[in-house]
Amino acid sequence: MIWKSVAHLITMPLTHIINTSLKTGEFPERLKIAKIIPIHKKKERDIIENYRPICILPIMAKVFEKIFLKRFKDFIDQENILPDTQYGFRNKCSTKDGIFDALLYIENNKENKQSSTAILKDLSQAFDTCSHKKLLFKCSHFGIRGIPLLWIESYLSKRFFYTKIDDTCSEKEQIENGVPQGGILSPVLFNVYVADYCHAITDKTIQFADDTSDIIYSESIHDMTNKLIQNYKTAKLYFEDLNLKLNTAKTEIVNFSRNDLPSIDLQGERITPSDKARFLGIVIDRKLTFKPHIETIIRKLNAQIPTVFYIRQYLNLESKYLYYFAYIHCHIVYSAWFIQKAKHKDILLLEIAHKRLIKILFMKPKRTPTMTLFSELNLLSIRNIIYLECCCQAHRIFYKQSPTTLQQYFERSNYSNRFLLRHSNDANCTANNFAIIFNQLPNETRGTRSKSLFKSMIRKAVQLR
Repeated sequence: MIWKSVAHLITMPLTHIINTSLKTGEFPERLKIAKIIPIHKKKERDIIENYRPICILPIMAKVFEKIFLKRFKDFIDQENILPDTQYGFRNKCSTKDGIFDALLYIENNKENKQSSTAILKDLSQAFDTCSHKKLLFKCSHFGIRGIPLLWIESYLSKRFFYTKIDDTCSEKEQIENGVPQGGILSPVLFNVYVADYCHAITDKTIQFADDTSDIIYSESIHDMTNKLIQNYKTAKLYFEDLNLKLNTAKTEIVNFSRNDLPSIDLQGERITPSDKARFLGIVIDRKLTFKPHIETIIRKLNAQIPTVFYIRQYLNLESKYLYYFAYIHCHIVYSAWFIQKAKHKDILLLEIAHKRLIKILFMKPKRTPTMTLFSELNLLSIRNIIYLECCCQAHRIFYKQSPTTLQQYFERSNYSNRFLLRHSNDANCTANNFAIIFNQLPNETRGTRSKSLFKSMIRKAVQLR
């Protein structure tokens, strides 16, 4: 608020300072000091591991970063520096796209009579341990040279931090490694740092910044075991060369075939394949039913009931809608592309939890009919949310507004605004499900290129059903 109130006074001098920084390749020294505030996470308060360090950077530093980032990302996209399998902090990419890519890939392997296994890797303190020297070398290797490279070097070097607890501050200490926690530029720099990971690994890779997962296919359990061991060994050597450490204890393996995998020895750590694991915010299970994830959503919704009972009396109607979209609706939207595969009975349980919480929040009678409830509140039911989100994703893919990794699983007709269906033995094939949903829309709706207009048309249609 203070910066906004004096914006008319500081615009000209700030513009001059930023332009000078970009021309000379120097990042202001006073903007390199980070304040660390430890936040208690769990258990005993006298054990340092039970605290999470929160890094607070100067607000003005973020202005410099944001302006440089715009030019930096344009160059990265223009030169295709990042692989298509990197979904983190990129335009038109999200964690959901990464999950969707993995789902389509696993199903495609299944159609080709091949088993798939995912190995979900965990990097310990990845942003804090990357080498400045090696990061600058990577930037130079990818063509980032001259003043932009000097600016990045200045941005990374001679950084300091201090810790503040209550009113007490520690002495400043210099930061020797890592990209600044909380920095706008940091995730993109890290993406560049690990941009060639997919070339080191021969298997399918899904990355979201420092979240790294590989999907391995094989026709036999023995071959799969050997491939998993080789994959982990190669990945470990790659990350060690970059001063990054794989946490074997937190590595998870999920086997998507009918045959069970034995426990696997990964660099001295025995890993037993799991039936489910958390993957980019989704609980993915070996049968791809997404039942465990639906159960997770239901638990989250039910956990809110006591809070909603208490706060609803203090909220006006507008605040109730804000609460709904911030804490309830978001869980459904994020999962919609995947839970469309779920069984009817599992979605029904989610619908019950969803309606119960809405009735409590908006103080509606328990026996309010479903149609009346959603019509009066102008909200969508679970099934309509899933339908709307799936339609919008199919639209993105059809008009090539989604990552190219997703478009390879779909084929467009040359004669009409339709997808061609795949020849699949799986009646619940995700690619075909999305294609059918899109093909069944009216021709006028399918021909609408605008994302916002398309979404508005679908929303109106489902509200009339």
